[in-house]
Amino acid sequence: MPSNQCTNSLMELSFAVGNMLGSESCDRGDYVQLGNILDAYDCSKRGDAGKKLSQIKEKVNAALTDKQCTAAG
Repeated sequence: MPSNQCTNSLMELSFAVGNMLGSESCDRGDYVQLGNILDAYDCSKRGDAGKKLSQIKEKVNAALTDKQCTAAG
């Protein structure tokens, strides 16, 4: 993927996590889906991009271990 698309997709993923963290409810399925997207991220993971990707993954993993984050229903 060209670098500008990679930058845009990483920015969009970080916005998605921010919106999800700011939500009043925590839908576990959304975080699972986002975790799968992050695992499949096929752009460079070096330097600042790699650091940002790691930070996003940490937030997703923290939400998945949070007992307040439940299945949608």
